[in-house]
Amino acid sequence: LEVYSKRLHEDGYFIMAFTFATGLKHGAACTEENELLDVNSIKMSDAPFSRSESEDDIIEDYDDNISFTTSCLRNRTPLEKLLLCLLVILFIVIVGLAVGLTRPQVVPVTQFCKSPACVKSAGSVLSTLDWSVDPCDDFYKFACGHWLKTQPIPRGYHQWDRFQELSGHNLYLLSYLIDSNTLTGETFDKTRTMYGTCMNTGSEQKEKILDQFRTIIDDAGGWSFSKNDSFDDWSFMIGLETVHGYGAWPFFKISVEVDERDPTKLYI
Repeated sequence: LEVYSKRLHEDGYFIMAFTFATGLKHGAACTEENELLDVNSIKMSDAPFSRSESEDDIIEDYDDNISFTTSCLRNRTPLEKLLLCLLVILFIVIVGLAVGLTRPQVVPVTQFCKSPACVKSAGSVLSTLDWSVDPCDDFYKFACGHWLKTQPIPRGYHQWDRFQELSGHNLYLLSYLIDSNTLTGETFDKTRTMYGTCMNTGSEQKEKILDQFRTIIDDAGGWSFSKNDSFDDWSFMIGLETVHGYGAWPFFKISVEVDERDPTKLYI
């Protein structure tokens, strides 16, 4: 009995120690579990109503940054603001110059006309120049001196210049095109018919033309080839007026022009 009670006593201490250790371990686990539950409950309770990392907080932070920047600029002196603007403008100019200078330069290619017509026209211009004259001294002789030496005044002309030469050349080309019948069409056919009528040199056509000229001469006072004819009845003023009526100006021409000194005025 004594042995049993002693063993029971020892076993009781063992059971109490085991129970206490188990209780401590269980209590610690419960404590950790309760702490986790408390943290989760706090997070869950804060989630529906919390403003952490919300759009409002972001907007408030952005507003704070804006207000900070605005206040920073507001606290600057006018000189500092001016220098800041000049610095920004200078930076833009430097960037533009850097881009413009680093851009590859495109060299324009000069196109020269080498067709036969261009070569002929260039040769025609060069043939009129007088290289013995300094253009700074007399540009007219330099540009037209050789042409004046090689182009005498043709018969039937009281003056002759480059424009008349080109006009005569163009008339020759037109006559050649009409006579060659290389151009076809209603317009060219009518032109060719009119040109053929004017160039009709038959005897009947000649007589009609001479009759028209005789009428014009008689209206102007006649044209005497005989020594027996008298001009006593002829009036110079009437004859001159008649000739002017036909669009001819034998002595002078009357026209209305604009005054070169005052464009608002006209003169005869």
